[in-house]
Amino acid sequence: MRPTEILPKTHSSGAVHPLLAAVLCLILGCQGIPPFHSRGSKDSRRPELGREGVAAFERGEYDLAAEKFVQAIKSDENDLLSRRYYGEILWRNGKKNDAVHVLTDAAGREGTPEERAAICESLAEKFLESDQAASALHYADKMIELTPRRYKGWQLRAMVCQEIGKKDEALADYHRALRLAPNDKNLIRSLAVLEGELGDDRAALAVWEELGRLYPSRSQPVEVLLGKAEACRHLGRGRQAADCYTAAIEQNPDDPALYRTLADIYLENRDTESARAIAARAAERFPDSRDMAALPARVDEIAAREGTAGIK
Repeated sequence: MRPTEILPKTHSSGAVHPLLAAVLCLILGCQGIPPFHSRGSKDSRRPELGREGVAAFERGEYDLAAEKFVQAIKSDENDLLSRRYYGEILWRNGKKNDAVHVLTDAAGREGTPEERAAICESLAEKFLESDQAASALHYADKMIELTPRRYKGWQLRAMVCQEIGKKDEALADYHRALRLAPNDKNLIRSLAVLEGELGDDRAALAVWEELGRLYPSRSQPVEVLLGKAEACRHLGRGRQAADCYTAAIEQNPDDPALYRTLADIYLENRDTESARAIAARAAERFPDSRDMAALPARVDEIAAREGTAGIK
């Protein structure tokens, strides 16, 4: 029995109904792709089955989608779209080994560069999630080879390199990806984080500020505000860091960690008056939090020990 076959073979009593076979496959755990009859010609309904499967997948009807994809692959064993989605369903259902089997089989089949790159993308993401960096890197490289003008391959290879500590290589790949997708927010965020990891706070701040400009005025996400704040903090720009944390609190007033960090920033810059004010505000807002209740006393203790001065 070939591992790449899709539906159960016929037996002496007659052929198994395809839909019944697909349902049985799902019930029994679908070890890899179930066996199928190879056909010399493609079923004319295959594109329709694939479209129906994608529509069901997007609605979250994964069992129905799996049935459609199994039928589509039975009709055309080189239907890479259906194989990719079927692999995603197996992965989603916790059958990770089966998913990888389906996808690696698909990666070696005929298809357009875009179809094959999409399979490689799925594999690279899954191997990265599974901490299999060498395999993730292999499929990211394949993506770049197949579709060098798509940013996703460069982004994935950057992510793998960042994960395994090859940060200079990751930096180069992020920049390559951004040349192809200059306004992609996830890419810019990843670059900003990496610049911070490399200790280049000026570069990190510049990238965070670039990301912030992609959002309407006064609606930057908290993550962007905190990224800018921490870069400013490392650069000794206490007032800018405090302003960013203040804006973050306005957007997310129910996060006590923001108040505590803002108080710390004020204390670092010897602005104990502002530190006392934010500590009192936190204690009032979070009356059931022991940490927030103790924050004013902590601020007073540090102020008494270090004295006061204006914030930078």
